[in-house]
Amino acid sequence: EALYRAKIHPRRKAPTLTEAELVALHGAMVQVARDALAAGGRASERNLFDQPGGFVPVMSREMEGAACPVCGAAIASLNLGRAHKYYFCPGCQALQGARLP
Repeated sequence: EALYRAKIHPRRKAPTLTEAELVALHGAMVQVARDALAAGGRASERNLFDQPGGFVPVMSREMEGAACPVCGAAIASLNLGRAHKYYFCPGCQALQGARLP
């Protein structure tokens, strides 16, 4: 979710991020944490009182193939590592033009 909000493609390697991208990513991470806390946690999880949270991330399994609320592109997924599936917007999180090693 933080990568989406910072408009950074999941395949980007940390050393290739610019200072501006790092600042954007940090801000997005803080905001996602604040939003999730304010909503009582993720909607897919329950608290100690068995109550569901209310935070629904835009980038999730349920949203795969749906239109991005920002640009309208279909939300896609990719596998990074063995069991890690990441969801991203190819429109908002474009990889072309990135400084890749």
